[in-house]
Amino acid sequence: SRRLPGGSSSQASRLVGLCSEGICWGEGVKVSLSHLPEPVSQLLVNFILLDGGPSGPWVKVSCWASSGSPPITYSLVGRDSGTYMKQTQNYKEAANFSFPLTQTSCWLRCQAANNISAQHSALTLVPPGKLPEGPTFVLAVSTVAVLSTVAVISGRLSRARHLR
Repeated sequence: SRRLPGGSSSQASRLVGLCSEGICWGEGVKVSLSHLPEPVSQLLVNFILLDGGPSGPWVKVSCWASSGSPPITYSLVGRDSGTYMKQTQNYKEAANFSFPLTQTSCWLRCQAANNISAQHSALTLVPPGKLPEGPTFVLAVSTVAVLSTVAVISGRLSRARHLR
């Protein structure tokens, strides 16, 4: 059995026995486990193409970590590891980044970091040019859905070419 510094293994057992519903007492001090630092969780990331009207199409990127001790700094990072945009959230809120669609494609990922850990999404290709016909077009819903999204985009593009 392991011993606490300056204590015995029986003291360790007593300390564990003094925890109830996330609150522990030890040596006369009450400590809430909910206030312990928490690492950033896996990210949920959306890349969405929006019709910007006369100003042209835009890309909206939404990044969210469902848990992690604040503040959490969200960054939009390129393939070259360069940071394009950054936002810090003090509460469990998503970071939203928007930028105009350019004539060149780029690879982007979202990164979230706090004082304990960092997480990042998979790289996502943001395509150049015009929006596909139809409503708002989602590029990727999450890192898990990237492959199915690529299949949907490929299917739409091949159908569009076939119809022309």
